[in-house]
Amino acid sequence: MSSSTDAEVVAAVVQGDTNAFATLVQRYQQRLYNYLFRFTHHKEDCEDLVEETFAAAFQKLQTCRTPERFASWLFAIAHNFGVNQWRKRKRASNFTQELDEVVAATVPDKGLSPHELSVRQEDARRLELALQQLSPKYRSVLLLYYYEDLAYQEISATLGISLDLVKTHLFRAKRALLKELETEASGKRGFGGGKLNAPVLLAVRLNPASPWK
Repeated sequence: MSSSTDAEVVAAVVQGDTNAFATLVQRYQQRLYNYLFRFTHHKEDCEDLVEETFAAAFQKLQTCRTPERFASWLFAIAHNFGVNQWRKRKRASNFTQELDEVVAATVPDKGLSPHELSVRQEDARRLELALQQLSPKYRSVLLLYYYEDLAYQEISATLGISLDLVKTHLFRAKRALLKELETEASGKRGFGGGKLNAPVLLAVRLNPASPWK
């Protein structure tokens, strides 16, 4: 069912084809891992949360009233698990070595020279470090909007907040991220030396006062 839409796969599972759920797992496993890693900063914890998210989604699939928006429904479950884990661990003082996995996923190496790849990976690593300093409500809205490409309405449903609050959080999150990046970059190489491939950073630097892309 790899060519089927999310809504079609959900319908198949609800109607009894439980094996079809594997299509959704394959489709969203890496995306959930990347999202949840930014809450846990720990490979094993992140893998456990991904499994728990899919297990909860499978059990509650009949309650998904808008299967055409399965992604936002799934990320709402993952978000709750991620925030709970973040509260347990609070802010980890250091990233583990798995940070490189997220950086590699953020900066694909196709068509880049070794030097370009190194520069962009370093920029992405600094971006991840800055994201780590944000509160979950700001970090989540940035990740869902820029990395997962969810619309405002989908983020509203995912986080359980109003549309206006989504825009407000995004506005403040971009400001907070820019401040963290400027703080981190003080005394180091600036970010103006080349065009970055990090969508959040680009948006913040190009138009930090606007909540829109």
